[in-house]
Amino acid sequence: MKTKTLIKFLIHPPLQIHCWGGLGSQLFALAFAIEVATKSPKRQISIIAHTSGVTQRHLELKLIKLPQIEIFQIDDFISQVKGDKQSHLSISMSFLNLSRKLVKSILSTLQFLVCSDPPDRKIKPWTRQVRSHYFRRPIDGASLILLTNALCEYLSFDPNPKGNFVLHCRLGDLLTLENKLPLEASRVRKVTIEAKRIFKGIKLEVASDSPSEVEKYLPELSEALIIKESPLKTLNLLATSRVLIASTSKLSLWGVILGIAIGIERTVFIPHEMYDELCAITSSRSSTNFILY
Repeated sequence: MKTKTLIKFLIHPPLQIHCWGGLGSQLFALAFAIEVATKSPKRQISIIAHTSGVTQRHLELKLIKLPQIEIFQIDDFISQVKGDKQSHLSISMSFLNLSRKLVKSILSTLQFLVCSDPPDRKIKPWTRQVRSHYFRRPIDGASLILLTNALCEYLSFDPNPKGNFVLHCRLGDLLTLENKLPLEASRVRKVTIEAKRIFKGIKLEVASDSPSEVEKYLPELSEALIIKESPLKTLNLLATSRVLIASTSKLSLWGVILGIAIGIERTVFIPHEMYDELCAITSSRSSTNFILY
């Protein structure tokens, strides 16, 4: 038995797929893992979700169970250290970081480690780890179906269409980061006015991770119903609403992708830069009417 296990390990070595970020990033990693599992049915695949980043993230997909694929979380988030302690930490870690970069370079050259984006063409039978973003790549229809079914079975995702009119207002850490910003308020205001003009009979709901900030960002939405739910419930709302004004976040992008996969007949107001990303991911448009803004 041990000999067979060793032979399997050598011929079909396990593969770790590392990801960073929230639910949107984790879903892209899962879609990639499903495709790799389909192409290499004898490889055991682990998704390693890291909590580290600018803000602490949490694993949203831990209840999902799929053949060949296991999902784990590594709690490696470190808060910013201030003052002398921070400079001392950076000095003491410099040599270790240099050593890690050297090892990473060697493993990447031998393709035991793949860090390219997208990673598809670089993965070899002996590749052991992939560290990428996974979202600048096409996702095949079969993988989308498997992913959607897994969401429905294990995470209480309801694929039935709703009559909602939803604006996704992703703010969160975008309000404090220097290199990332939310969509310009004037741009969101303009498309919201246009959408409300077209869909007069449906009350607008605002799905946001920062309800208290929405009124400052768009004061005219103060009378709208502002909803703060878990990322999964927000995703369900975005994917099944009759009318959606999407943001540029990955969660919004997945709301659009899953709506297409489910086959809901609806209208999506989508930022033009996100539409370009959507076209790179899937060529299917189902029954979705897109209006770019």
